[in-house]
Amino acid sequence: VRTLDPALALARGWSITRTADGRVVRSTDDVVAGATVTTRIADGTLTSTITDVAGSAATEETGQ
Repeated sequence: VRTLDPALALARGWSITRTADGRVVRSTDDVVAGATVTTRIADGTLTSTITDVAGSAATEETGQ
């Protein structure tokens, strides 16, 4: 169970980014330029404004 602890994942350098309404950002489709997001890291949070959104390589290759 300890290996699944989110705090340990954050300590290893992972982060969790959420939209202004609290939804977890899982895809570039979840945000638009100008949106504000909050990113949780091991020692606190960062608030950012999205200036550009680029799709993943898989999305760009399929045109979806």
